[in-house]
Amino acid sequence: MTAPIPIKPPARVYKGPERRQEFDEWRVAVDQRLDDGASTMKGLREDLAQNTAATLQVQTDTSELVSLIKSFKGLFKLLDILGRIMKPIGYIAMACGSLWGLVTVVKGGGSPK
Repeated sequence: MTAPIPIKPPARVYKGPERRQEFDEWRVAVDQRLDDGASTMKGLREDLAQNTAATLQVQTDTSELVSLIKSFKGLFKLLDILGRIMKPIGYIAMACGSLWGLVTVVKGGGSPK
């Protein structure tokens, strides 16, 4: 038995428009595409620099807002603590006021209504 003969795939030959041009024309076309790419990259870099500057400005403004919100958060914690403390003090004050009123009425000789 003999070994099978390997089949080679056909060679790929580029048949695009560059093959039909002379070298000088091809070189001009490639240089033009490279110049266009370079100008596009330059524009993208400028846009990126502007975007970075805007992002840094937003970050600065946002950090001020975050610090303000954190200070309000501390204020709300303080007010919550004060509210928890004042609730029983309010009950005690109401009880004292009721007793004071009762003592005043009894001392004045009047009858409670």
